[in-house]
Parts: sequence; structure tokens; C-alpha cells
Amino acid sequence: MPENAVLAKLKKLDEERAKLIADAKSQALAAANMAIADLNSLGFTYRLVEGGVSTPRAPSSGTRRAGIRELVLNAVRASGADGINRADLLLALGMKGDKSGEQSVSNALSALKKAGATSTKNGRYVAA
Repeated sequence: MPENAVLAKLKKLDEERAKLIADAKSQALAAANMAIADLNSLGFTYRLVEGGVSTPRAPSSGTRRAGIRELVLNAVRASGADGINRADLLLALGMKGDKSGEQSVSNALSALKKAGATSTKNGRYVAA
């Protein structure tokens, strides 16, 4: 089979495919319009809108928004050589009773300990 015949056949198939898709789209649109008309006759106010690509979200900056780690590290450093326990740290930062704040402080303590910025001595956090 010559190459031109194959290309012509592919072009014809693409045209048939495009026609089938257009027919299916118009049938679906007609069905949607009938459904909207039925809903509107029942007292609802619906309308069809042209679909499009949604706008992409702005990418996150990838950085921490709050400086909780810095606050925690400064409080640990200010406690001196004796260190500070978690309860006293929560009081010093004003987070006692705030579940979200307490979790943030705990996460910051874990991250600082993992990074080597703090360590524990007798159950108290000390600056490394």
C-alpha cells in the first residue's frame, strides 16, 4: 500500500473521530440543557456555563511561614545551662492550653533536636 494511501486513510479516520466526538458532545449538551430546564421548572435556578481550564494555584514558597523554631530555640537558649522542660517552655511562649500551639512547639523541639540545635539533659531541653 503506498504511503499516500495510508496517510489519506489516517486523515479520513481522524475526521470521522472528530465528527463522532462533536456529535457526542452535542448530544450530551442537549441532555444537560433538558435536565437544567426540568430543574428550572421545579423552581431551581441552574444554568450551564462554558467549561474551561481552571486557573492553576500559585506554587507554595516551600518555606516555613511562622518562626516557631526560632522562638523555641531562643527560649531554650535564654533558659541557661539548666535548660527548660516542655511545660515551662509552653508557659514562656504563651502556648499553654492552645492545642495547635502546643503541637507546633513539640514539632519544633523535635526538629531542633534532630538538627542538633538542642539536646535533652535530665528531661530538660538545653541549647547544643
